[in-house]
Amino acid sequence: MWQQKICVLIILIFQNFNKLNCDEEVSIDYRLPNNSIPLRYELNLKVNVEKGFETFFGDVKIAIKILSRTNLITLHSKDLHIKSIRLFGSLLLPFSYEADRDFLNVKLPSEVEAGNEIILDIYYVGQFN
Repeated sequence: MWQQKICVLIILIFQNFNKLNCDEEVSIDYRLPNNSIPLRYELNLKVNVEKGFETFFGDVKIAIKILSRTNLITLHSKDLHIKSIRLFGSLLLPFSYEADRDFLNVKLPSEVEAGNEIILDIYYVGQFN
């Protein structure tokens, strides 16, 4: 009797398992769009020694070549608090995060044509893990 119950249970498990369609994997694309490429970085990093090296802050200037017309630049950013982003050191730009892909999306004021170069100044704060 108990053997029949186990057989029925195994059959039910396999029937439900097949309905789950486990062959479909959820994949997240971490690749950046191909509309731009970084040319050079100028990085300034400061460590907050008063707080026992727990935090750091700084800025990075990134020269970016536009490969195809766009008004959005996407960068990787993980575990940083972005304070501000400026275009050519002056114009403040809006930005947003895509946490699931560690993307930082920077909205440009207008579309930039392919072949042009822009410079983003990004000011950030972070914590040592």
